[in-house]
Amino acid sequence: TDDGEHECNATDAPLSNASLSQPVENLVQLNFLNEPSVLHNLRARYEQDDIYTYTGPILIAINPFTPMPQLYSSHMMECYAAADHQG
Repeated sequence: TDDGEHECNATDAPLSNASLSQPVENLVQLNFLNEPSVLHNLRARYEQDDIYTYTGPILIAINPFTPMPQLYSSHMMECYAAADHQG
């Protein structure tokens, strides 16, 4: 349609994580780990100024293209270093 919506069969649509009301800090918490789910979660976290997201022990960083001094305080670095990022 002209408004950007597309019709498809239910079998053509990727599984979604509709039960989650908030984006997750670690992508291993998603029930369905597929490209649309990952991108939706990353976008939602980015819009909340959460530019760091884990997928297990791997850290994904989205460049905000703006200074974010609150992310690099000693307290925040200690929190990230002490956190368990295995899921």
